[in-house]
Amino acid sequence: KVLDPVIFMKEIFGTSEIFDTEHINGQLKRLIVSRMSDLLAETNIAALDLARYYDELGEQSTIKLKSRFEAMGLSLTNIIIENISLPEEVEKVMDKRTSMGVIGNIDQYAKYQASEAIRDAAQNQGNGFAGMGAGLGAGSAIGTMMNNALNTVNSNQAASTRETVKCKKCSTEIDKNSKFCPECGETINLKIKCIKCNAEIQDGVKFCPECGSPQNTKKLCSNCSSELDLNAKFCPECGAKS
Repeated sequence: KVLDPVIFMKEIFGTSEIFDTEHINGQLKRLIVSRMSDLLAETNIAALDLARYYDELGEQSTIKLKSRFEAMGLSLTNIIIENISLPEEVEKVMDKRTSMGVIGNIDQYAKYQASEAIRDAAQNQGNGFAGMGAGLGAGSAIGTMMNNALNTVNSNQAASTRETVKCKKCSTEIDKNSKFCPECGETINLKIKCIKCNAEIQDGVKFCPECGSPQNTKKLCSNCSSELDLNAKFCPECGAKS
């Protein structure tokens, strides 16, 4: 609004011969855009983040422009920012990045760009060898990505079908054919002979999977409870018959 009519008329009359509303609006608009551009350069806010700071930018713009408006006899009460327009090329890049959600996922963005190149090549088949070359280049990129994707699937399937066992000491899941636990170093897959049928069995099992015999290699003396070998006939501690 007009704060001081005398100063306002003096500023307007002294700078231009045209005094219609459209001209005055254009003059004020250029002033606001100029100060806003300076403010954006000073704040260093990324283009993708501008929408988050409209209120703050409006407040700072009001402070920055208030004295300039007063010098023209005007009073600036508040600036409300609804949208900040960017150059068309910048907006196109932002739209692509936002639609793909590729901030932090450059691989996905590259796949999107390659598919766009395939589409453009298909739409420009009449461009001769140049269009053909673009299509072949993009097709090669798509083929490479598909091959990588298949390799990833195969790797995941192999990983999911891999047989694992738990380490007896730390319970870590490890490959069934591992000889040592990568976490604690415990020996894995130690084979022993069944005490009855001599079949090769896993160390630590309580029963032989071939003959079903218990695999206890020790027994207790019935007289003194000393630990004896399974085949001992007499206790070496008390001499009692086992």
